[in-house]
Amino acid sequence: MPRDPESAPFRVGLRDIARAANVCLMTASLAMRQSPKISAATGARVRAIADRLGYRPDPEISRLMGRLRLSRQRRGTEMIALIDFRREAPVRLHPYDSSILEGITARADALGFGITVFRFLDYECSLKKLLRVVRHRGISAAILLPSNQAQVVFDPEESWEGLSVVSATTAVLTPRFHQVVPNQLYNMMTMIERMHERGCRRIGAVLNETLDRRTKHHYSLALTWHGHRDRILLLPGATTVSDHVPRVSAWLRTAKPDAVATEDADAVAALVRAARLERRIQVVSLNSRDDEKMPYQDQHPRLIGETAMSLVSGMLHNHETGIPARALVTTIDGDFNYPPAARALRPPSTERP
Repeated sequence: MPRDPESAPFRVGLRDIARAANVCLMTASLAMRQSPKISAATGARVRAIADRLGYRPDPEISRLMGRLRLSRQRRGTEMIALIDFRREAPVRLHPYDSSILEGITARADALGFGITVFRFLDYECSLKKLLRVVRHRGISAAILLPSNQAQVVFDPEESWEGLSVVSATTAVLTPRFHQVVPNQLYNMMTMIERMHERGCRRIGAVLNETLDRRTKHHYSLALTWHGHRDRILLLPGATTVSDHVPRVSAWLRTAKPDAVATEDADAVAALVRAARLERRIQVVSLNSRDDEKMPYQDQHPRLIGETAMSLVSGMLHNHETGIPARALVTTIDGDFNYPPAARALRPPSTERP
């Protein structure tokens, strides 16, 4: 059932504006950016509706896009296309994604390149249209940004000739490009070992199927190897913990984990507190955090962005374009962090896995 933007407490996004204005998502996006691609009347009407609904742009996205626009405006600079394949604009940019953009931007500045973002949804989700514009602007290199889709498959007949391409995501399955991605298997193995050292013996995980497939099942493989296979809860598709509160709550009580690894750490932690299990269950975030109150896996997304930019620069220098005969994967090892403030959350367990 569609949510009502005017009655439910949530952050208003572009999809809500498009629904209220009875326009497509791309039209809403163009209107908010005051693009000349749509009529002035339509743009003004959509923006008025957005203002009535209380839409506010995310300041972090605005800051990053401002940096990208400055880079784009530098004359005489070779440009790198950053291609965002998401089919809808995010309400808020994920910290992982923003850190990758920061890394790409910093490295591009150091190497003397400019960067410009191309969003799939701005070209009616047509790869042919997007690549035609990229080539028309004289751009000869591209970095594929992380996508929240489980898999991205493009027409094998579409030509990528003349473009040096690096993927900063595992989501693009076809064609296969050189990749720079986190070393999820190493990261998860390390996290489990460190939690074992701290007395945890019943480690579980709450993951959605999209994440599990996108990471080549590395999280599940590490848990299985360490004997924790029976404590993996997979949620369907790209759904979140908030979509399955009763199921996750029941699982916490029946699986009886003493540690839970998840991307949706805040939601799981809230359920743990609601069930008064915070002294028995340690929630571990699979993403970096700033609050220093929860153990987390730092995947070093900024380094991933920097490395992707360095790789595409080398490919340009060596005139390596098109789909590679054999795609190479560069993995970045992460670091497991256990903040001092999190150490008193649970007593060590003596139970074996």
